[in-house]
Amino acid sequence: MEGTSPVSNSISPAGSARRARYRAPAHLRSSLYNGAILYTTCNEDSMSELTALQVGPPDEVLAVTGSGFRALHMLIGRPQRVVAIDANPLQGILLDLKIVAIRRLEHHEFVAFVGLQASGERWRTYQALRGELTAEARAFWDLNRAVIDDGLLFSGAHESYYRRFVGPALVALRRRKLGQLFAFDDVAEQHAFYRDEWDNWLWRNTIRALFRPLVFRLLLKDPSYYRQVGRPESSGQYMLSRIESFMENRLARESDFLALVCLGSYLADAVPPCLSASHYDVIREGLDSVEIVTESLPVYLGRQPPATFTKFSLSDVSGWLDSDAFELMLREVARTSRPLGRLCYRNLLIDRRIPAALESKLRRLSEVEEELERRDLACAYTFCVAEVAG
Repeated sequence: MEGTSPVSNSISPAGSARRARYRAPAHLRSSLYNGAILYTTCNEDSMSELTALQVGPPDEVLAVTGSGFRALHMLIGRPQRVVAIDANPLQGILLDLKIVAIRRLEHHEFVAFVGLQASGERWRTYQALRGELTAEARAFWDLNRAVIDDGLLFSGAHESYYRRFVGPALVALRRRKLGQLFAFDDVAEQHAFYRDEWDNWLWRNTIRALFRPLVFRLLLKDPSYYRQVGRPESSGQYMLSRIESFMENRLARESDFLALVCLGSYLADAVPPCLSASHYDVIREGLDSVEIVTESLPVYLGRQPPATFTKFSLSDVSGWLDSDAFELMLREVARTSRPLGRLCYRNLLIDRRIPAALESKLRRLSEVEEELERRDLACAYTFCVAEVAG
């Protein structure tokens, strides 16, 4: 049944919703997207990857870095090794700072430092941490005191897009109903509310407008959102179908991603695992097993010997690679995996499946995919989960 709205109890980030203005040395400026690091917090549900991959102590995991949280969340399974890879060096520089901060700070200090809780001591905290950063990370963050002071958690290009454009549009449309949406504790009642009171022509047209590839090109500048678009339905219609499915299966109040998009912050009881006290210590215990790599994924895999990894957490890599590079990457996954290794990647605005030529090497786990698509808290993605032939 519908309960008291938790929106008033949301965590209000200390930083504003203005777009972050990062500074970078000349050789790194092209790695900024719309003046910022592309991702600074989660826009995925990492527990889905942990479920799909079944990460455990013997595993050696290859994970796309992104904001760094995906790679760190793999540590919840206590793997032997995690290689965090990203072609954008700034994502690795961000992960380096997060690793040093988690290693040296207690949970309450970490969430204050990154911007989940209010703090006036962030630059002083950074000064205490900077000596343990790599030289390149130290040089970059030294240039960005304004970002550190404001809290880096929501400073990325994606986060700024949600907080400056998507969230305000939703508030303008549904200011009085947002609290209701995040108050339900019964999925059936929530879905009925969404169907009967929320999902009208104005809502549908707004989502179609916000999720046009041209809008992403102009406002977000994330090429994975417009270069490889290949779904038969429009991007907006795809998002509407995914939201509808989410409302039938999960509560809005459980989704940190949905709260970020709609409210510009997280709810107090729904945050990414790295920001949760319940996972913080196990993540900190595993930090020494994380290796940061800056390189193209297909190129990196091509240099690795056979049977290097057991698990592959590849995010929405399908949106970044053209069809030839994508198939090459999957061939390299099959070659560098140990027998019965597992692969998980997400599809967003393109629907990439395992090519027929690789189906004997990478066997899709359709039941796992379907369950993740029903249960995933990020709501926007479909999944491909596969097991490498033994």
